[in-house]
Amino acid sequence: MTDGKWHHVVVTMSAATGMKHYLDGALVASNAAYAAAESSTGYWRVG
Repeated sequence: MTDGKWHHVVVTMSAATGMKHYLDGALVASNAAYAAAESSTGYWRVG
């Protein structure tokens, strides 16, 4: 989103429902195939 405002982004993961991505409280994407976290090293970089 490029409107110059702050936004609230949340991603959830559940064995029952898979991964869901919310933007400002609204569900914008989901994928039931991703129901478990993967092991990884390092860190997230967003920007």
